[in-house]
Amino acid sequence: MIAKGNGLKKSRLVLAALTIASVAGIQLATVAASSSATVTNPASATVVGGRFTSTVVLDGGLITVKPAPASLQSQQGIGGMTAKIWATTQLLNFQPQTLGFGIVTVHATSKTALPVKNLAAWVGFANGNFSACIKKDGAYRSNGEAFVVVGDAGLSAADVYVPPGCGLTRLSGVHVPSEQSSIKWYKEGTASSHGAITFRATVPHCATYGASTVLDGANTLKVSILAQRPDQTALTCVPDVVTLSIPLAKTAAKANALRLVQATVGPVREVTAR
Repeated sequence: MIAKGNGLKKSRLVLAALTIASVAGIQLATVAASSSATVTNPASATVVGGRFTSTVVLDGGLITVKPAPASLQSQQGIGGMTAKIWATTQLLNFQPQTLGFGIVTVHATSKTALPVKNLAAWVGFANGNFSACIKKDGAYRSNGEAFVVVGDAGLSAADVYVPPGCGLTRLSGVHVPSEQSSIKWYKEGTASSHGAITFRATVPHCATYGASTVLDGANTLKVSILAQRPDQTALTCVPDVVTLSIPLAKTAAKANALRLVQATVGPVREVTAR
């Protein structure tokens, strides 16, 4: 059940369990370092301790990721950046491949994305073949490789790239990524005569928002207030307090009898696990 808030635009609210420590298909610290190697397939890159130890050159240099100097330490935690990158809306249905910290250059621009050149950043590569890409004349139009770049430092750039023939046409190319997060909510009063309950939450002013409910046991509903906003660290959005009236049952008595639980707060993973 999904209730839409003011300004909700073409949002696809897809909930899945957020698992950071065991994200399928993501290389973390389980491979040996190989700092001299250069690969063109992100799935073949090596990552040790959350850091790229091989160079990735995708699509002739569309993006280049080099190992960061050992003296350069990330200001972010791998758990939080993993959650943030895989919560990128444009990667809906892409399969996660490799994620890590490195020095990044993107040789593509757009009207909305900031330039990325030799930027210390976190990068997540994902593949859409068999899940998000379409075939033409029996063959995929591209290698299916998408990526998300999130600058490590505050006020730095964030980019997302979706290849042609994958996902929605309007999302192809380089854009500012958008992140979907679950927001803490507060229940206000009791249900209306039509079984609707009002919830209050604080969301960024630049976000679209909505709500989703799922059964979570006998007579229990898990309620999510979901905000989708541009994941551009240079963009500051003032908070807005919003209210949403969500129909939960046919009558006030049935709605009031429900046990309502808060969904996990934080980035919502929107990619499909392998």
